[in-house]
Amino acid sequence: YDNGRRVVRDQDQGNANNWSSITTTYAAGGVDYQDYIYDDGRRVIFDSDQTNAAPWLQRTTSYAPGNILDVQDTKFDNNTRQIYDWDQDNQFVWKTFETFYSSNNVAISQRLTYDNNQVAVFYL
Repeated sequence: YDNGRRVVRDQDQGNANNWSSITTTYAAGGVDYQDYIYDDGRRVIFDSDQTNAAPWLQRTTSYAPGNILDVQDTKFDNNTRQIYDWDQDNQFVWKTFETFYSSNNVAISQRLTYDNNQVAVFYL
C-alpha cells in the first residue's frame, strides 16, 4: 500500500495444518496484525500496536465457530493485563468475566456481569 503497509494471505491449500488461512499485516517495520482462521471454525486475531497509537501493546481476540466473541487478552502499555471472557453459549450465570492483572502478572481483581446485568467486583 502507499502508506507502507503490506498484507500477506496464506491459504492452507493442501490441508496440512490445523488452520485454513492466515492473513498478516505488516506496518512500521513489523507484524501489526495477524488473523488466523482454523479448520474447526475458530478464529484468533493477534494485534500489536506498532504505531503506539493505542493504550495497549498487544491484544489477542478469540472467536468461537460462527464468529462469536470468546476471549480477549490485552496487555497494556504499563504491562498490566486484562482478560475478558464472554459466555457465548450461555452456559454460566454470567455473560462477561473480566480478570485484571498487575504488571507482575498477579491477579488483582475480577469483574462479573451476570445475565441479569448485575455487576460484582472482587479484589483479590
